[in-house]
Amino acid sequence: IDGLIPFSIYTSPAKDHIKINNTRFKSYQLINLKGQIVAAESFVNSTVIYRNQLPSGLYFLKLKNGIEYNTQKVIFN
Repeated sequence: IDGLIPFSIYTSPAKDHIKINNTRFKSYQLINLKGQIVAAESFVNSTVIYRNQLPSGLYFLKLKNGIEYNTQKVIFN
């Protein structure tokens, strides 16, 4: 289907980390429910976001490439 952006995010819900695989986006922001950016990074093709000291809960993962973006919900248990 035209217009779909090929990427995968797993595992969500996650205990320790989530992995992003994609060929279109080049950076991410992990945003908590207060709207604060709690993690951000540039990457090529794939990256792993480690939970570290983040509390359990719902977060928004914003993937960007400079022109377009996609936001997904992720959960850390």
